Amino acid sequence: MFGLVKKSPNGVKVIDKVWLSKRAKWRACTQMVSVDASVLLVAWFEETIHELEKSEGPNGNIVKADHVSYDKTRGRLVVFVEHYPLSSVEQRLFTKLQLKEVPVLSSLEDPLFMTFGGEQTIEIMKRLGVGDEEIIGHSMVTKSIRRAQESIAEKT
Repeated sequence: MFGLVKKSPNGVKVIDKVWLSKRAKWRACTQMVSVDASVLLVAWFEETIHELEKSEGPNGNIVKADHVSYDKTRGRLVVFVEHYPLSSVEQRLFTKLQLKEVPVLSSLEDPLFMTFGGEQTIEIMKRLGVGDEEIIGHSMVTKSIRRAQESIAEKT
């Protein structure tokens, strides 16, 4: 109405935070939960949950995406620890959970990035002096991830 409140044409706003390595991403997850015990970490895949648990991560705060509900997320910071290959699947869940914006933590070692040259990107970032613990976050990164997801959707 009157254009006062703009809803993103792409759905729920995604805030991407990317690390060079999974190890650095898992440390960030652990740190987030140690700062705020109500943080809920959501993973799309069982393998991701096992990796996070092996990294001595915050076991009680991890849930698989197909087991999360609005009741579990109400009043909590919900953080996704990886992207799903298809943005349409992500957006459906984000909308179902009534999220306004969603932080998604990734690493250049995640399968989505490796499919699109993650190894070369890691080498370039290291040459540019980006440290393992530094967070890469920019709207251009989010747009690149969305384009990668769209490319996968076209192929499937």
